Amino acid sequence: MGERVLLVRHGNDPTDDRIVTWLGRAGLETDSQKPFVGDPQGERGMGYMARLSGRAA
Repeated sequence: MGERVLLVRHGNDPTDDRIVTWLGRAGLETDSQKPFVGDPQGERGMGYMARLSGRAA
């Protein structure tokens, strides 16, 4: 298992996007979280090397 990055999503955009592809090519695993649909906060962020939040234009 490689290092993991948590992606905090702010919309219902597809999860297979440029950042997922780029991180995968860098050997990183991704996990997506959507707080607006009730995904839990806090515990899921543990064990991740980074947490990215934002929305692509």
